[in-house]
Amino acid sequence: MPLRDEVASLNPHESRLDFKLFLAGGLAIGEFMWKSVGLMAFLLVFLGYWVYHLTNGPRSIFVRGQIIQERAHLSAEIEGLQIKSRALRQKIAGLRLETLDEDLLVERLHAMSLTLPGEILLYSEN
Repeated sequence: MPLRDEVASLNPHESRLDFKLFLAGGLAIGEFMWKSVGLMAFLLVFLGYWVYHLTNGPRSIFVRGQIIQERAHLSAEIEGLQIKSRALRQKIAGLRLETLDEDLLVERLHAMSLTLPGEILLYSEN
C-alpha cells in the first residue's frame, strides 16, 4: 500500500504525531527530518573542520599574521645591515694601495712604535 493511501486512511481526529504525516513534495516528515538532520550534521562537521584548521596549526590565519610581522621586522633589519655593509665597503676601498697616502701610513706606523725596514726611530723624552 502506497504511503499516501496509508496516510489518507488515517482518522483525521486521531492525535497521532508519527512519521506518516506529509510535508510538501510528498516526503514524510520523519524521512525528510532524518535526511535534513543528517545533512546538517555533515555540514556542521565539515564547516567545523575547516574553521578549526583556519584558526589552529602551522598554516592558520593567526600564524600567517605573525609571519608577516616577522618578515617586515627582518626586512628592516636587512636594510640596516646593507647600509652598514656599504659603509664598510667604502672604508675598505680607502685601504687599497692606490688610494693610501704614504706619508699618513708612515706616521701611523710611527705612532704604533713600528718602523719600515731600514728605518731608525729616535725617541725624545719630551
